[in-house]
Amino acid sequence: MSQKSILQFFSPQNSGQAKKLPWPAASPSAGALSSPSGAAKTPKSLKAPAQSASSAKKQKSISKTPKRKDKTDKQQQVPGRPAEGDLVWARMDPYPWWPALVCRHPTRRRTFEANRRPDRPGRVHVQFLDSPPNRSWVPADCVQLWTDLAGGNCEQARSMMSCGESMEPEDPKLAAAYKMALDAQPLSRSDRLDKLLAQQEPSSGEEDNAGPNGTSIDEDADEAVSTVRKRGREESPDANSGPASKLPARKKRRVAVIESDDDEEPKAESDMDSDYSPGKSGTSSSEESAEEEEDDASEEDSADSSADSGSDLENVSPPSRRRKAAAADKKKQKNPTTLADTSIASTTKTTPARKPGSGLSRLAAFSPASVASSDGEASFSASALDRSTLASAGAADDDDVQLGGGQQQIWDHLKLDWLRPERIRDSAGRRPDNPEYDGRTLLVPERYYTQVTPAMRQWWELKSRHFDTVLFFKVGKFYELYHMDAVLGVQELNLSYMRGAYAHSGFPEVSFGRMADSLVQKGYKVARVEQTETPDQMQERTRGRPGKEKVMRREICRVTTPGTRLASHWDGDALVTKAQYLLAVKEAVQCNAGSADSDSTQQQVSLQFGVAFVDTTIGQVWVGQFADDCHCSRLRTLIAHHPPAQLLHERGRLRPATLAILNGCLRAVPKEALTPGREFWDSGRCLAHLAEAPYFVDNGKFAWPEGLQPLLCESDSLGRTAARQWELGVSALGGLVHYLSRCLIDHDVLSMRNFAVYRPADSGSAADEAGADEAEMKAADAPPFYASQTHAVLDGIALANLDVFAEQQRGGGGSSEATLYSRLDRCGTAFGKRLLQQWLCAPLCHPEAIQRRQEAVAELVSADRQVCQELSAGLKKLPDLEKLTAKMHVFGCRPAGTDHPDQRAVLFEAVQYNKRKIEDFLGLLAGFEAACRLMAGLAERKLFDSELLRQLINPTESGGRFPSLLPTVRGLRGSFDNERAKREGVIIPERGVLGEYDEAVSGLTDCEQRAKAFLAEQGGRLGCKLNFVGSGRTRYQVELAESRASRVPSNWTVSGSRKGFKRFRCPETDELLASVQALEEQKAAALKDVMCRLFHRFDSHYEKWMAAVQCLAVLDVLLSLAEFSRTCDGGEMCRPTIVALQPDTEPFLTIRQGRHPFVSRTFSAGGYIPNDTSLGKPAGSDDPSGAPFVLVTGPNMGGKSTLMRQVALIVVLAQLGCYVPAEECTLTPVDRIFTRLGASDRIMTGESTFLVEMSETSAILRHATRHSLVLLDELGRGTSTYDGTAVAYGVVRELAHTIRCRTLFSTHYHFLVEEFIGDPRVKLGHMACQVERDGEGEEDVGSESITFLYKLRPGACPRSYGFNAARLAGLPADVVRRAVARARQLERQVAVVKLLVHARAGRLAAADLAAFRSG
Repeated sequence: MSQKSILQFFSPQNSGQAKKLPWPAASPSAGALSSPSGAAKTPKSLKAPAQSASSAKKQKSISKTPKRKDKTDKQQQVPGRPAEGDLVWARMDPYPWWPALVCRHPTRRRTFEANRRPDRPGRVHVQFLDSPPNRSWVPADCVQLWTDLAGGNCEQARSMMSCGESMEPEDPKLAAAYKMALDAQPLSRSDRLDKLLAQQEPSSGEEDNAGPNGTSIDEDADEAVSTVRKRGREESPDANSGPASKLPARKKRRVAVIESDDDEEPKAESDMDSDYSPGKSGTSSSEESAEEEEDDASEEDSADSSADSGSDLENVSPPSRRRKAAAADKKKQKNPTTLADTSIASTTKTTPARKPGSGLSRLAAFSPASVASSDGEASFSASALDRSTLASAGAADDDDVQLGGGQQQIWDHLKLDWLRPERIRDSAGRRPDNPEYDGRTLLVPERYYTQVTPAMRQWWELKSRHFDTVLFFKVGKFYELYHMDAVLGVQELNLSYMRGAYAHSGFPEVSFGRMADSLVQKGYKVARVEQTETPDQMQERTRGRPGKEKVMRREICRVTTPGTRLASHWDGDALVTKAQYLLAVKEAVQCNAGSADSDSTQQQVSLQFGVAFVDTTIGQVWVGQFADDCHCSRLRTLIAHHPPAQLLHERGRLRPATLAILNGCLRAVPKEALTPGREFWDSGRCLAHLAEAPYFVDNGKFAWPEGLQPLLCESDSLGRTAARQWELGVSALGGLVHYLSRCLIDHDVLSMRNFAVYRPADSGSAADEAGADEAEMKAADAPPFYASQTHAVLDGIALANLDVFAEQQRGGGGSSEATLYSRLDRCGTAFGKRLLQQWLCAPLCHPEAIQRRQEAVAELVSADRQVCQELSAGLKKLPDLEKLTAKMHVFGCRPAGTDHPDQRAVLFEAVQYNKRKIEDFLGLLAGFEAACRLMAGLAERKLFDSELLRQLINPTESGGRFPSLLPTVRGLRGSFDNERAKREGVIIPERGVLGEYDEAVSGLTDCEQRAKAFLAEQGGRLGCKLNFVGSGRTRYQVELAESRASRVPSNWTVSGSRKGFKRFRCPETDELLASVQALEEQKAAALKDVMCRLFHRFDSHYEKWMAAVQCLAVLDVLLSLAEFSRTCDGGEMCRPTIVALQPDTEPFLTIRQGRHPFVSRTFSAGGYIPNDTSLGKPAGSDDPSGAPFVLVTGPNMGGKSTLMRQVALIVVLAQLGCYVPAEECTLTPVDRIFTRLGASDRIMTGESTFLVEMSETSAILRHATRHSLVLLDELGRGTSTYDGTAVAYGVVRELAHTIRCRTLFSTHYHFLVEEFIGDPRVKLGHMACQVERDGEGEEDVGSESITFLYKLRPGACPRSYGFNAARLAGLPADVVRRAVARARQLERQVAVVKLLVHARAGRLAAADLAAFRSG
């Protein structure tokens, strides 16, 4: 495969979309049931209306024909298409590309299936090279022929695969799979199959279909090879409706089901609550089971291939199932409501499929794009449109499903009158036009509850309280979706409908993480509803009650939203490394009278914001409060630095302007409005809840976390009152805590006690000092600004304009290649990448802190390259220690007895979940142990002299900051048998680890010894051999020969007998049995909670683990900066000089031969033109042109904007502590970087292009100080020429003479240039170009040949040469000629006016007249 094709293969647009495949389309001979026209053909075997028993047995025997020896699927080989045994790259969203092996489906016996829809791709059956291996159908457009990554310039492929310089994937699992594929690459197809192919049994990974967009893979799918599903008639949703309810109940059967490839549920009717406990065996006889298995096998083997689950074709039922359905229909004499002739439905029942061309039905009140509610707020509350889509699941087109014969089935929930948009109400009976309407709830009429089955009543009760949430409703070993949720599951998760009048779909328990994560990533809420009792417990609880009350107890155990995902086994792992925040915002407004020099009728708005945000994956919570301007500059900066995945705010309490800003900045972010007081708590209620809840209780003692203590009022010893300056912030925390508790994860997150106070980066800057005039700021005893402001400020506008991060990280969809982050990111760990993002958002200000980083980076740059590579390789092997540590806290924070629904949940895959937990725990311990060895090796070699590096590497006992972890790690690892725990999913503690368990085991051993001694003693007394018989509560019965029974003591009583023997009980054995039973209960109780206790023991050292993670993250980022400094673009790199501020020091910036940090990569070697830049004059310099303000002119496309961005990015790198692409760089610290680049409007907030320009300029003039760096590009172009020139003139005067900050101001207003010629605080510069005219006449003025030199030269450029850009853009030549002629006329008119003005002022010179005549 060529290098070009692999780059195309890894391009983002090559994932998840139907497109031209890299191989020819399949023909019918290749195993696809398709006609030349693309219409589906029904196999002959499926056309027969009936089938005899003999033919069924014959079909069964045929299906079990041994597999032929030739393992390559020669019949399906098509040139260019992967054949059986081929290595390929396969991808299932949201997982990365993964090495895979093409193999046959275990039951369908084919590797490729074409789609019956010609506009959709087929699918390929592959086995992913993973441990354990798993198989699945993958869309054909997500499969590419194998190629390794070793040859050529595969920058894009390496980026998609997260490959470093080692040309191997960074993820350890992916690297292992890649190595496995490389080892198998030289082998033949047959040898690969022999070596790599797992046992060919159907796995749940093959039962779960991959839709056209690439549904994700469940790593544990192969664990469920075949699923046994027990169903009964107890809670059939149709049991109480229609004539069918009067029929005698059919005998319950245990149906063995091998799920179809698209998660299709069994076609036979089934009920909801004939559930069985984990490990409970079926009750049917072996003959019945064998008969049913044979029947099901024949059904499965007779079913032919179908299109992928995204197909719009109907799925044809096997003959035997159609016979059963027809018989059932004949008995019921009732068919589903159809739009066509209902007689057709009685002959053939098919699984409904989506109608071709149907639109996407979003769940009401919760969609990725928020909808405005009745009061104009963007929230999850349902709008009229969304409520309509929920009531009708989008429209008739979306929910009406195609049946055979052109029929359409209408689901039951579409017929409910109270679900219609014009009748729907919330739980309080309010209509959507009511301002207090709560679209998260639904009013279900009481009379309706009496018409449905008990289990369906249970579902509707939960749905009425969580109407905006998709319910994953546990029934046995499956999660079921009903009604509108089922429709959404079919459309979004590619599930299949089950038979019935109501919409119904589902999937196995082991697939929950994948399915939930897929919906949450699209912006939905998902609730996990678990059974919280076993069938036996239900029978005991409902004994004596009527049958309608006998329903399994179920509770919501977790609600997952985009902002509340945890690092747990329930949440899908899509290899996401960036933080995702849940943000709560509260606003307070104060209107102050205008100042004396302003209009007396004008009022100034003073805004105060309280914020609280949390990254639930690591448990970090920030709380803050700050004042803001009318443009919400600080709030915008907060959103840019900590982009939220979900937003909470008070209903009706945000200003429309603020709401518009949030909608504009966070267009794709779900927003939810909480009721003030009841849901969005005030500060008093928040602190009272935190004080009364068990979040901060340790060993029975309550203590406020250190991060919260600054927010409390000092005069309140109980801590129930917030400090006055933090009331809004604590109230925002109240909204956050309420929402976490609503999602049932409040204890998981808050008990980490990981709180911090959020302060805006510019909160200590000089701009915040009210009344501080210039003289005070320049006073000799005034401290420099970095004494109170530790980090420079880059707001959201600056981050976007400078391309610091990719657009998708700010909510857009741009490429991540041309960004500063992508150039710097050589980090090997996930937590290192997150720290690098934080550093880029807030570079350092203090010269000493910057120098410490520079020294560390310089030492790493000059160190032996092999040492740095070994260190980077060691870090790359570490897992995400930060998130895994948080995951262990979640596992260990709920000991037995905690009142949480999850503690009562009945999980059928509990052993599998325990295995995952143990693997994660052991992997975490191994990661920390490897980190300790890595740091210890560096400390012993004493390679570095840098103070920062020595602190990171040396242990705490040697004066460093890296904690001593090895004793703790070894103690935790040695507390149980690791291999047995991974194998069995049960932790058996070693002796001395758990006192209760050791005591129980020791007691049981003593009892065994006592039992043996008793038998020996009594056997010698009676003269015969004695034995204990019995089990459970009948243990320790003494059995002896009947001939010796007359010799037993008088206090022995007969308890049973068998031929020739009698059994006795005695006081000694009764006492022994009581002791054993008590000890066994003690042992079971200890083992029940041992895993949680072990994780809690690990979590008790949380501060040590986090200290180690922080040291490793900083070291990882420093290595990344050093690697960038060493190999930026092949050009010269220098260590910048940061000059500390002195009382007589003026801010300055000098760059010699500077280059753009990442644009230079797009040019060939030596092709990028470096530039010198000087803003301000260094102390002691005699440079006469030392003005801090540079007015830049030049031709269009001459490089002005690139130069401005280059200067700003070099400053960011310098204050980051990194080397910069220049020969020399010297500067005083910059407190904030402002940018006003480009032109765009904000249509979502109703702001025009010019208003956006003016708003951003206003923020610059309000917040800039003399230590700021300001970039202004063509200010004033959004309005008329004269207005724009005048505005630009006023801004230049303010920045150059009043604020006096370092500024680059580009313009095409040549009048503006003339105004500042000779101004000592303004320096003129231009981007040089070479102009060659093709002719001498006036008509040839627009046809100049422009050569851009891309060099910044002193002086002004006389023209902008805009017609050159017009020609390059392809404007017609006639248009350009007319424009040139008109331009000449306008220039002469302006020249005449200028001469008249000069003449009237008496300043007319001969040179002016000469220039006019020549011009």
